[in-house]
Amino acid sequence: MADDLRILKAMADPTRLRLLAILDNEELSVNELVRVVGMGQSRISRHLALLKDAGLVSVRRDGTWAFYSIPETVGRSGYMNSFRESSDYKAVLTGDGPRVKQVIKDRAESTQQYFDKIAEDWDDIRSEYYGLQVRNRALAGLIPNDWVVADIGCGTGFLLLALAPLVKKAIGIDNSVEMIRVARRNAAQRNLKNIDFIQSDMDKIKMKDGSLDGLTASMVLHHATDPLETVKEWARILKPGGKVSIVELENHEHEWLRDEMADIWLGFEPKQITSFFRSAGFEKIKVEKVDDECCTTDMGARKTANVGILLITAVKK
Repeated sequence: MADDLRILKAMADPTRLRLLAILDNEELSVNELVRVVGMGQSRISRHLALLKDAGLVSVRRDGTWAFYSIPETVGRSGYMNSFRESSDYKAVLTGDGPRVKQVIKDRAESTQQYFDKIAEDWDDIRSEYYGLQVRNRALAGLIPNDWVVADIGCGTGFLLLALAPLVKKAIGIDNSVEMIRVARRNAAQRNLKNIDFIQSDMDKIKMKDGSLDGLTASMVLHHATDPLETVKEWARILKPGGKVSIVELENHEHEWLRDEMADIWLGFEPKQITSFFRSAGFEKIKVEKVDDECCTTDMGARKTANVGILLITAVKK
């Protein structure tokens, strides 16, 4: 009874109902909610605290950032189901929906702009960040030579150029025009003729269902706005039995990498990665630590980050 009263009290305020409707459709940070609803941060934070105390929202912390969303159990509750049928809920989607979409679009575009800007220098940056062992571990588990395999977030071709000689066809996918331009040039210099390129976001790939035998990616998922939805998209373009072999950052606390490397997530815990792939329909999921680290330096502030690397392999059911 006490819980019901706390929930009903929390949902009695129109601003909190507005936040619930927004968060029912997208996980957002406080600053992003400020942009969407046009209210001060302290006011929004107070409303979020009341919603959290009532158990209606949950918070995911990533370094100093906090992201709010509707817990799965709440999303299935009678309270939310009734709310979704109301005119108030529909009014929020109509009024705030476009601003939410713009916030999510801006997240992705900031990453794309960063990689467009540094495309010509990426090989040098990448070589300082992580070495050939990462590439070799990512490719080791894949590759019958009659497979069609994609490299998601191919950049200038670090994985792709090593992959192409081993398979029937290699496909480089990246949302940065400049990265693809440099990768094409690098492929041509090596006379690699079995590579196709697709300019596409990693969570909305311009390929038909079940197009691939295998998929690899190097240090890509922590740039995803929604890693789970991204992994689901990867599952969509894989054939049943198709294999994934990727490398990713371990969870870390180096906040400055958000600006330095356009990171959205500060790496991942193995349990997080496993959950993403299991929910996306993969099995035989294995997450192990590579005996190597990413290393990068912020020369302006003289900061150095040494971050562990995870190798993830999985098979689509």
